[in-house]
Amino acid sequence: MRQHQLQGAIYCLIATALVRIDPFTFTSLRYLIAGAAFLAVLIFKEGWSAVHFKGECSPLGYSEPRALPVSTS
Repeated sequence: MRQHQLQGAIYCLIATALVRIDPFTFTSLRYLIAGAAFLAVLIFKEGWSAVHFKGECSPLGYSEPRALPVSTS
């Protein structure tokens, strides 16, 4: 019963928020807040060592620029 009440409240909040801001900004804010919450839980549970990339990839997921193979035919 409580879960249904929570879901109903969320829909009311979304409807109110979408009147004031556009859907793209609202979705971006939702993901930003969720990402920050997951990062906080990760740091709390595993410590700062879980956040370090150890040279595997850069923080934004980009690697060094590499030359693409060019066909000569």
